[in-house]
Amino acid sequence: LRKVPVTLRATGTFLNRVGRAGAPTQFGGVGLDGAVSLRETGLVRPYLLAGVGAYHVSGVVGPAGATEPARVSAAAVGGAGLRVPVGTASVFVESRYTTFRGAAGGGYTPVVLGLRF
Repeated sequence: LRKVPVTLRATGTFLNRVGRAGAPTQFGGVGLDGAVSLRETGLVRPYLLAGVGAYHVSGVVGPAGATEPARVSAAAVGGAGLRVPVGTASVFVESRYTTFRGAAGGGYTPVVLGLRF
């Protein structure tokens, strides 16, 4: 049986964007993600991630064209990334799709470039 390396991490996110019909939309919240390494050796180390979170969502325009009231919404996250070790740290790039429960605005997919210590 192969040992699968799993990393748990807490995330914080704030996003201010222009949504449907030019309305400003804001998402802000926290999440808990689990990342599963697909390869632990080599220069480039791919991984998959999944998680849950709670986000304050405001300014979402619904299907009828009306702005929905601000609320706290549960969220689900899924994505993938690549990690390159550099000494005791790592450079990573990842993309995560975050979807909000019951939100007409759906979700968003950022691409993140970062440094992990």
